[in-house]
Amino acid sequence: MSDDFFRRVRAGAREWINVNAADRNPSNPSNQIAELGGQYGQRPQRFASQHFDAPFAHGDFEAMIKRILPDGRNTLYERILGR
Repeated sequence: MSDDFFRRVRAGAREWINVNAADRNPSNPSNQIAELGGQYGQRPQRFASQHFDAPFAHGDFEAMIKRILPDGRNTLYERILGR
């Protein structure tokens, strides 16, 4: 994924909240699968409207989406719903 790719993603999004699943426990099956896809990690940070690291495994999407965003006002789920 090149910088050009990330610029195109940003251009096509009204808001891009990038959540990086920061748990790197190699024994977690969802992390093993994510590792096959290659590193994404911090690369979108320069392009996303907001970027934060969530201390969850890749497969724990529910926990990530319910986490309070760094602005302290709402969760990612609430932001998606426009609250």
